[in-house]
Amino acid sequence: KGIDHLYCVFTPHALLARTGIFKLKNSDAATHNIKSSSKIHPFNVNLSPGAEDANEFKRAEKEPFASSCAIHAWMAFYTLVVDHPYAAVTDEKGMFRIENLPAGTHEFRVWHERAGTLELDFTVTVPSGAETDLQKKTYPASKFKL
Repeated sequence: KGIDHLYCVFTPHALLARTGIFKLKNSDAATHNIKSSSKIHPFNVNLSPGAEDANEFKRAEKEPFASSCAIHAWMAFYTLVVDHPYAAVTDEKGMFRIENLPAGTHEFRVWHERAGTLELDFTVTVPSGAETDLQKKTYPASKFKL
């Protein structure tokens, strides 16, 4: 996994990264700077057009962190570093899927870039050999600073 730049936009905007190597790529025609706000994995890299770089995420983070471009103030993305495959980023409809989640009761955290942590102890019980369809969750608009 990694992040790319195209048309002065980071792609993807929100991502999960497993511990290990994290690739940074600039497919844009402009130079960009990527600065992480992570206290565990700080980096500040300039990437000229067509350049690539890599950083190593050595351990998981409790919360997603923002990264931005110091050259283009509107550019930002969010990364959650995990050391397991059981996490997801929702699609544009708020849907997600976590494949191969073992049977049992699992705790999840719900986070949004505007609201921060919405729910700390979101518990899901997965029966053996079955798919679990979660009930729709809603949060008040006031949480999102709208």
